[in-house]
Amino acid sequence: MTDWKIRRAYQIARTEGLGELGGSAVNYTLSHLLPKPTRVRLRAIRYRLAGHPGVGDPLRVYRVPVSELNHCINNSRFSATTDGFTITDGTWDSEAFPIEEFPLYRMFEKHFEHGIPWEETDRFERRRRYLEEHGSFSELDLPPEQQSMDAYREYLAYFDSLYEDIRENGYKTQRELATDADFMNREREHPAFGEIEVLIGRDGQLIARGGLHRTCIARILDLETVPVRTLVRHTRWQAVRDELATVTRAELSKRSRQHLAHPEVQDLVCESGARLNC
Repeated sequence: MTDWKIRRAYQIARTEGLGELGGSAVNYTLSHLLPKPTRVRLRAIRYRLAGHPGVGDPLRVYRVPVSELNHCINNSRFSATTDGFTITDGTWDSEAFPIEEFPLYRMFEKHFEHGIPWEETDRFERRRRYLEEHGSFSELDLPPEQQSMDAYREYLAYFDSLYEDIRENGYKTQRELATDADFMNREREHPAFGEIEVLIGRDGQLIARGGLHRTCIARILDLETVPVRTLVRHTRWQAVRDELATVTRAELSKRSRQHLAHPEVQDLVCESGARLNC
């Protein structure tokens, strides 16, 4: 342990007590030392112990209708720390907007549906100017020193290949794909982390956040369903899952009853099928 960490531990113990030090040690372990899949599963256990019996498996991959995956959210509008999975309150779900209004979707639509070359789209030109002024941008997902317009063209060519592959062979889960299917050739700690990630709003609205490029392609190709993983649940939606996990069908509230067919709760509805008579 480095000197500053020792000093920080001493400071916490002196000013806030050993109990707070223990809590800080647990949080540090969860956020730094354990592999991400383990951290995420431990977080689910902590939620369960805190009174959320309907947490389920935070790494579960399930399919949702593409027609219902029609909203997304800007990172700037959702600031909660997730680190793979979280349950949080607030009004963030009201910030979701139709995917068709997302600049990336409009770029993909122009290119794939209308045959407009990447270089002739407005977004490409904006990216070119931004790269000249700032040297890098987060979408490219490369170290700043490796970013260039040639790298950006290669990045877009990857989506040409991805689009053709999905159109010809269907949309595969990350577990079904080879690791070199990722633009960065990254091996993920768990295949679920490479799926489209969704936020679930208070009333069950599916909001795409991670995997927006594939979400756009799926909508342009008018696919029936795609695999997703839940990244965030609104606290009020988690209450629906908690109720489904603990009561019989006869005891369900009207609100929970109307969500029995929702794709995000099928792990509870189907696993407890005898209880819910499904």
